[in-house]
Amino acid sequence: MIKVIELIEPELERDNGFYRFLYGALRQCAGAIQVDTPRPLPRVMEPKVQESAWIRCDGNWVFFDMSDHVFSFDFKALELCSVYFKTNMNLSLTKQILSGQQLDHCLDKIKPFFSLAGNLHLYNPADWRNRIGVRTQRLDICHIVGLYEDLLPAGPPQNSDTLTPAQYHFWIRVQSRKAMENAGLTGYYRLTSRGNASIENERIRPNISQRNYMRRMRECRFTLINTLPHALPPWKVSESIAMHRPFIIERKPLIEIPQAFELVPDKHYLELLPDFGNFDEEVPLEDERRYRVLSYPSEDVLCRACEKIREKVLDKELFLYMSEQIKQFAEQRMTAGAIVDYVREQVESVV
Repeated sequence: MIKVIELIEPELERDNGFYRFLYGALRQCAGAIQVDTPRPLPRVMEPKVQESAWIRCDGNWVFFDMSDHVFSFDFKALELCSVYFKTNMNLSLTKQILSGQQLDHCLDKIKPFFSLAGNLHLYNPADWRNRIGVRTQRLDICHIVGLYEDLLPAGPPQNSDTLTPAQYHFWIRVQSRKAMENAGLTGYYRLTSRGNASIENERIRPNISQRNYMRRMRECRFTLINTLPHALPPWKVSESIAMHRPFIIERKPLIEIPQAFELVPDKHYLELLPDFGNFDEEVPLEDERRYRVLSYPSEDVLCRACEKIREKVLDKELFLYMSEQIKQFAEQRMTAGAIVDYVREQVESVV
Protein backbone atom coordinates (compact mmCIF):
# COMPACT_ATOMS: atom_id res chain seq x y z
CA MET A 1 0.00 0.00 0.00
CA ILE A 2 1.45 3.35 -1.05
CA LYS A 3 2.07 5.54 1.99
CA VAL A 4 3.53 8.80 0.66
CA ILE A 5 2.68 10.58 -2.60
CA GLU A 6 4.69 13.69 -3.44
CA LEU A 7 3.50 16.24 -6.00
CA ILE A 8 6.39 17.61 -8.05
CA GLU A 9 5.72 21.07 -9.53
CA PRO A 10 2.67 21.70 -7.32
CA GLU A 11 2.03 24.91 -9.27
CA LEU A 12 0.62 22.72 -12.04
CA GLU A 13 -2.55 22.37 -9.98
CA ARG A 14 -3.06 26.10 -10.26
CA ASP A 15 -1.67 26.87 -13.70
CA ASN A 16 -2.30 23.82 -15.88
CA GLY A 17 -5.76 22.49 -16.73
CA PHE A 18 -4.41 19.01 -17.44
CA TYR A 19 -3.41 18.56 -13.79
CA ARG A 20 -5.81 20.68 -11.76
CA PHE A 21 -8.31 17.91 -11.14
CA LEU A 22 -5.70 15.13 -10.86
CA TYR A 23 -3.48 16.92 -8.34
CA GLY A 24 -6.51 18.00 -6.32
CA ALA A 25 -7.77 14.42 -6.26
CA LEU A 26 -4.38 13.11 -5.09
CA ARG A 27 -4.31 15.65 -2.25
CA GLN A 28 -7.93 15.08 -1.28
CA CYS A 29 -8.08 11.28 -1.46
CA ALA A 30 -4.49 10.14 -0.98
CA GLY A 31 -3.07 12.82 1.28
CA ALA A 32 -0.49 13.80 -1.35
CA ILE A 33 1.95 16.48 -0.24
CA GLN A 34 3.51 19.31 -2.22
CA VAL A 35 7.30 19.31 -2.40
CA ASP A 36 9.92 21.63 -3.87
CA THR A 37 11.85 18.78 -5.48
CA PRO A 38 12.61 19.73 -9.11
CA ARG A 39 11.65 17.59 -12.08
CA PRO A 40 14.21 14.81 -12.52
CA LEU A 41 14.35 15.60 -16.26
CA PRO A 42 13.56 18.76 -18.23
CA ARG A 43 10.25 18.96 -20.06
CA VAL A 44 10.31 17.89 -23.70
CA MET A 45 9.98 21.05 -25.82
CA GLU A 46 10.42 19.79 -29.39
CA PRO A 47 8.75 19.40 -31.81
CA LYS A 48 6.15 20.89 -29.43
CA VAL A 49 5.83 21.30 -25.69
CA GLN A 50 4.74 18.03 -24.13
CA GLU A 51 2.18 18.27 -21.35
CA SER A 52 3.74 16.14 -18.65
CA ALA A 53 4.14 15.91 -14.88
CA TRP A 54 5.99 13.87 -12.25
CA ILE A 55 4.92 12.57 -8.87
CA ARG A 56 6.71 10.23 -6.43
CA CYS A 57 5.04 7.29 -4.76
CA ASP A 58 7.08 6.04 -1.81
CA GLY A 59 10.20 7.28 -3.58
CA ASN A 60 9.32 5.76 -6.98
CA TRP A 61 9.11 8.14 -9.91
CA VAL A 62 5.73 8.17 -11.71
CA PHE A 63 5.26 10.10 -14.95
CA PHE A 64 2.05 11.47 -16.53
CA ASP A 65 2.08 12.09 -20.28
CA MET A 66 -1.00 14.10 -21.28
CA SER A 67 -0.05 14.58 -24.93
CA ASP A 68 -2.97 14.25 -27.33
CA HIS A 69 -0.59 12.65 -29.85
CA VAL A 70 -0.53 8.87 -29.68
CA PHE A 71 2.94 8.83 -31.26
CA SER A 72 4.51 11.21 -28.70
CA PHE A 73 6.64 9.81 -25.88
CA ASP A 74 9.31 11.14 -23.53
CA PHE A 75 11.79 8.28 -23.87
CA LYS A 76 14.17 9.51 -21.17
CA ALA A 77 11.28 9.76 -18.73
CA LEU A 78 10.15 6.27 -19.74
CA GLU A 79 13.55 4.83 -18.88
CA LEU A 80 13.76 6.64 -15.53
CA CYS A 81 10.25 6.20 -14.16
CA SER A 82 8.66 3.16 -12.55
CA VAL A 83 5.24 3.85 -14.12
CA TYR A 84 4.43 5.90 -17.24
CA PHE A 85 0.78 6.95 -17.50
CA LYS A 86 -0.13 7.93 -21.07
CA THR A 87 -3.42 9.62 -21.75
CA ASN A 88 -3.64 8.52 -25.38
CA MET A 89 -2.04 5.16 -26.10
CA ASN A 90 -2.59 2.90 -29.06
CA LEU A 91 -1.05 -0.44 -28.12
CA SER A 92 0.14 -1.63 -31.53
CA LEU A 93 1.62 1.78 -32.35
CA THR A 94 3.30 1.95 -28.95
CA LYS A 95 4.94 -1.45 -29.45
CA GLN A 96 6.22 -0.36 -32.85
CA ILE A 97 7.63 2.90 -31.47
CA LEU A 98 9.33 1.23 -28.50
CA SER A 99 10.85 -1.41 -30.75
CA GLY A 100 12.38 1.31 -32.92
CA GLN A 101 13.96 2.87 -29.82
CA GLN A 102 15.15 -0.47 -28.37
CA LEU A 103 12.85 0.12 -25.39
CA ASP A 104 10.65 -2.99 -25.68
CA HIS A 105 11.50 -3.81 -22.06
CA CYS A 106 9.67 -0.64 -20.95
CA LEU A 107 6.25 -1.63 -22.34
CA ASP A 108 4.95 -2.95 -19.01
CA LYS A 109 5.65 0.44 -17.41
CA ILE A 110 3.14 2.19 -19.67
CA LYS A 111 -0.41 2.38 -18.35
CA PRO A 112 -3.37 3.99 -20.14
CA PHE A 113 -4.79 7.16 -18.66
CA PHE A 114 -7.50 9.64 -19.70
CA SER A 115 -7.97 13.32 -20.38
CA LEU A 116 -9.68 15.04 -17.45
CA ALA A 117 -10.98 18.58 -17.61
CA GLY A 118 -9.24 20.77 -15.05
CA ASN A 119 -12.45 22.16 -13.57
CA LEU A 120 -14.36 18.91 -13.69
CA HIS A 121 -15.76 19.47 -10.20
CA LEU A 122 -17.78 22.43 -11.55
CA TYR A 123 -19.67 20.26 -14.04
CA ASN A 124 -22.46 19.36 -11.66
CA PRO A 125 -26.02 19.39 -13.00
CA ALA A 126 -27.34 19.84 -9.44
CA ASP A 127 -25.34 23.06 -8.94
CA TRP A 128 -27.82 25.96 -8.78
CA ARG A 129 -25.50 28.07 -10.95
CA ASN A 130 -25.90 25.55 -13.76
CA ARG A 131 -29.69 25.77 -13.55
CA ILE A 132 -30.18 29.54 -13.81
CA GLY A 133 -32.22 30.38 -16.89
CA VAL A 134 -31.96 26.85 -18.27
CA ARG A 135 -34.87 24.85 -19.59
CA THR A 136 -33.49 21.34 -19.25
CA GLN A 137 -33.35 19.22 -22.42
CA ARG A 138 -34.95 21.92 -24.55
CA LEU A 139 -32.69 21.16 -27.51
CA ASP A 140 -31.25 18.03 -29.14
CA ILE A 141 -27.55 18.78 -29.70
CA CYS A 142 -24.91 20.86 -27.93
CA HIS A 143 -22.04 21.41 -30.38
CA ILE A 144 -19.53 24.04 -29.29
CA VAL A 145 -16.14 23.53 -30.95
CA GLY A 146 -13.06 25.65 -31.51
CA LEU A 147 -11.33 26.23 -34.83
CA TYR A 148 -7.72 27.19 -35.42
CA GLU A 149 -8.30 28.83 -38.79
CA ASP A 150 -11.05 29.83 -41.21
CA LEU A 151 -11.16 27.62 -44.31
CA LEU A 152 -14.80 28.36 -45.10
CA PRO A 153 -14.10 30.82 -47.98
CA ALA A 154 -12.29 28.04 -49.87
CA GLY A 155 -15.34 25.79 -49.73
CA PRO A 156 -15.65 22.12 -48.66
CA PRO A 157 -12.90 19.71 -49.72
CA GLN A 158 -13.29 18.30 -53.21
CA ASN A 159 -10.57 15.66 -52.88
CA SER A 160 -10.44 14.16 -49.42
CA ASP A 161 -7.28 12.22 -50.30
CA THR A 162 -5.24 15.42 -50.13
CA LEU A 163 -6.62 16.66 -46.81
CA THR A 164 -4.03 17.49 -44.17
CA PRO A 165 -4.84 16.66 -40.52
CA ALA A 166 -5.37 20.38 -39.84
CA GLN A 167 -7.84 20.69 -42.72
CA TYR A 168 -9.60 17.51 -41.59
CA HIS A 169 -9.84 18.95 -38.06
CA PHE A 170 -11.60 22.01 -39.48
CA TRP A 171 -13.98 20.41 -41.94
CA ILE A 172 -15.23 17.54 -39.75
CA ARG A 173 -16.41 20.15 -37.24
CA VAL A 174 -18.06 22.36 -39.84
CA GLN A 175 -19.65 19.57 -41.88
CA SER A 176 -20.93 17.50 -38.95
CA ARG A 177 -22.72 20.58 -37.61
CA LYS A 178 -24.25 21.25 -41.02
CA ALA A 179 -25.39 17.62 -41.34
CA MET A 180 -27.01 17.69 -37.88
CA GLU A 181 -28.91 20.86 -38.75
CA ASN A 182 -29.97 19.43 -42.12
CA ALA A 183 -31.32 16.37 -40.31
CA GLY A 184 -33.62 18.67 -38.36
CA LEU A 185 -31.87 18.23 -35.02
CA THR A 186 -32.23 21.35 -32.95
CA GLY A 187 -29.29 22.53 -30.93
CA TYR A 188 -26.93 25.12 -29.65
CA TYR A 189 -24.38 25.13 -32.47
CA ARG A 190 -21.36 27.40 -32.17
CA LEU A 191 -18.04 27.46 -34.00
CA THR A 192 -15.58 29.40 -31.84
CA SER A 193 -12.25 31.11 -32.50
CA ARG A 194 -10.27 29.76 -29.52
CA GLY A 195 -9.59 33.37 -28.65
CA ASN A 196 -8.13 34.21 -32.09
CA ALA A 197 -10.07 37.38 -32.91
CA SER A 198 -8.56 37.54 -36.41
CA ILE A 199 -10.76 34.66 -37.64
CA GLU A 200 -13.98 35.81 -35.98
CA ASN A 201 -16.90 36.67 -38.30
CA GLU A 202 -20.60 35.92 -38.66
CA ARG A 203 -19.82 32.16 -38.80
CA ILE A 204 -16.93 31.82 -36.35
CA ARG A 205 -17.82 33.43 -33.05
CA PRO A 206 -15.91 34.41 -29.91
CA ASN A 207 -15.54 31.87 -27.12
CA ILE A 208 -18.20 31.68 -24.44
CA SER A 209 -17.63 31.54 -20.70
CA GLN A 210 -17.25 28.19 -18.97
CA ARG A 211 -20.42 28.78 -16.97
CA ASN A 212 -22.40 29.51 -20.13
CA TYR A 213 -20.87 26.45 -21.79
CA MET A 214 -22.04 24.26 -18.90
CA ARG A 215 -25.54 25.72 -19.05
CA ARG A 216 -25.76 25.15 -22.80
CA MET A 217 -24.66 21.55 -22.32
CA ARG A 218 -27.29 21.05 -19.66
CA GLU A 219 -30.16 22.31 -21.80
CA CYS A 220 -29.38 19.84 -24.63
CA ARG A 221 -29.98 16.09 -24.71
CA PHE A 222 -26.65 15.10 -26.27
CA THR A 223 -23.21 16.66 -26.58
CA LEU A 224 -21.67 16.32 -30.05
CA ILE A 225 -17.90 15.90 -29.70
CA ASN A 226 -15.62 15.65 -32.74
CA THR A 227 -12.81 13.13 -32.30
CA LEU A 228 -11.52 12.65 -35.86
CA PRO A 229 -8.89 12.59 -37.25
CA HIS A 230 -7.20 11.78 -33.89
CA ALA A 231 -9.80 9.12 -32.98
CA LEU A 232 -9.34 9.75 -29.27
CA PRO A 233 -11.65 11.29 -26.65
CA PRO A 234 -10.76 14.88 -25.65
CA TRP A 235 -11.46 16.20 -22.17
CA LYS A 236 -14.85 17.43 -23.39
CA VAL A 237 -15.94 13.81 -22.91
CA SER A 238 -15.23 14.06 -19.17
CA GLU A 239 -17.18 17.34 -19.04
CA SER A 240 -20.22 15.80 -20.71
CA ILE A 241 -20.10 12.77 -18.41
CA ALA A 242 -19.84 14.96 -15.31
CA MET A 243 -22.86 16.94 -16.55
CA HIS A 244 -24.74 13.62 -16.92
CA ARG A 245 -25.09 14.11 -20.65
CA PRO A 246 -24.65 11.21 -23.09
CA PHE A 247 -22.62 12.27 -26.09
CA ILE A 248 -22.10 11.62 -29.79
CA ILE A 249 -18.70 10.95 -31.38
CA GLU A 250 -17.82 9.89 -34.92
CA ARG A 251 -16.44 6.50 -33.97
CA LYS A 252 -15.19 4.40 -31.07
CA PRO A 253 -11.75 5.67 -29.96
CA LEU A 254 -8.64 3.92 -31.29
CA ILE A 255 -6.79 4.12 -27.98
CA GLU A 256 -6.57 1.98 -24.87
CA ILE A 257 -9.20 2.76 -22.24
CA PRO A 258 -8.72 1.36 -18.72
CA GLN A 259 -11.32 -1.37 -18.30
CA ALA A 260 -12.89 0.24 -15.24
CA PHE A 261 -13.48 3.44 -17.23
CA GLU A 262 -14.60 1.93 -20.51
CA LEU A 263 -17.61 3.57 -22.15
CA VAL A 264 -20.09 1.54 -24.19
CA PRO A 265 -21.86 2.58 -27.44
CA ASP A 266 -25.65 3.04 -27.14
CA LYS A 267 -25.24 3.01 -23.36
CA HIS A 268 -23.03 6.01 -22.71
CA TYR A 269 -22.58 7.47 -26.19
CA LEU A 270 -23.75 7.21 -29.79
CA GLU A 271 -21.48 6.55 -32.78
CA LEU A 272 -22.18 8.73 -35.78
CA LEU A 273 -19.95 6.72 -38.14
CA PRO A 274 -19.42 3.31 -36.48
CA ASP A 275 -15.99 1.87 -37.26
CA PHE A 276 -15.30 4.54 -39.89
CA GLY A 277 -11.58 4.56 -40.65
CA ASN A 278 -8.64 3.09 -38.75
CA PHE A 279 -4.96 3.71 -38.18
CA ASP A 280 -3.11 2.08 -41.05
CA GLU A 281 -0.71 -0.45 -39.51
CA GLU A 282 0.88 -1.25 -42.87
CA VAL A 283 2.48 2.17 -43.45
CA PRO A 284 5.75 3.35 -41.82
CA LEU A 285 5.76 5.48 -38.67
CA GLU A 286 6.66 8.55 -40.72
CA ASP A 287 3.30 8.36 -42.52
CA GLU A 288 0.53 10.28 -40.72
CA ARG A 289 -1.97 7.56 -41.63
CA ARG A 290 -0.26 5.35 -39.02
CA TYR A 291 -1.70 7.47 -36.20
CA ARG A 292 -4.52 9.47 -37.84
CA VAL A 293 -7.77 8.55 -39.52
CA LEU A 294 -7.35 10.44 -42.79
CA SER A 295 -10.24 8.83 -44.66
CA TYR A 296 -12.72 11.70 -44.79
CA PRO A 297 -16.49 11.10 -44.89
CA SER A 298 -18.16 12.90 -47.77
CA GLU A 299 -20.97 15.37 -47.18
CA ASP A 300 -23.46 12.74 -48.38
CA VAL A 301 -22.07 10.14 -45.95
CA LEU A 302 -22.36 12.58 -43.05
CA CYS A 303 -25.90 13.55 -43.99
CA ARG A 304 -27.02 9.92 -44.18
CA ALA A 305 -25.34 9.19 -40.85
CA CYS A 306 -27.13 12.10 -39.18
CA GLU A 307 -30.47 11.03 -40.63
CA LYS A 308 -29.87 7.57 -39.21
CA ILE A 309 -28.79 8.75 -35.77
CA ARG A 310 -31.72 11.17 -35.61
CA GLU A 311 -34.06 8.37 -34.56
CA LYS A 312 -31.86 7.56 -31.56
CA VAL A 313 -31.46 11.20 -30.55
CA LEU A 314 -35.24 11.71 -30.58
CA ASP A 315 -36.01 8.38 -28.85
CA LYS A 316 -37.13 9.53 -25.41
CA GLU A 317 -36.79 6.11 -23.77
CA LEU A 318 -33.27 5.66 -25.13
CA PHE A 319 -32.28 9.12 -23.92
CA LEU A 320 -33.62 8.44 -20.42
CA TYR A 321 -31.78 5.10 -20.32
CA MET A 322 -28.49 6.62 -21.50
CA SER A 323 -28.84 9.57 -19.14
CA GLU A 324 -29.20 7.23 -16.19
CA GLN A 325 -26.23 5.13 -17.33
CA ILE A 326 -23.98 8.15 -17.80
CA LYS A 327 -25.12 9.50 -14.42
CA GLN A 328 -24.14 6.24 -12.74
CA PHE A 329 -20.79 6.29 -14.53
CA ALA A 330 -20.15 9.86 -13.39
CA GLU A 331 -21.03 9.13 -9.78
CA GLN A 332 -19.08 5.87 -9.61
CA ARG A 333 -16.08 6.38 -11.91
CA MET A 334 -15.61 10.06 -12.82
CA THR A 335 -14.74 10.96 -9.24
CA ALA A 336 -11.59 11.98 -7.42
CA GLY A 337 -11.64 8.76 -5.39
CA ALA A 338 -11.99 6.48 -8.42
CA ILE A 339 -9.18 8.25 -10.28
CA VAL A 340 -6.85 7.99 -7.28
CA ASP A 341 -7.71 4.32 -6.78
CA TYR A 342 -6.76 3.63 -10.39
CA VAL A 343 -3.42 5.44 -10.04
CA ARG A 344 -2.63 3.55 -6.85
CA GLU A 345 -3.58 0.17 -8.29
CA GLN A 346 -1.45 0.64 -11.39
CA VAL A 347 1.58 1.87 -9.47
CA GLU A 348 1.32 -0.95 -6.94
CA SER A 349 0.99 -3.52 -9.73
CA VAL A 350 4.39 -2.48 -11.06
CA VAL A 351 6.30 -1.32 -7.97
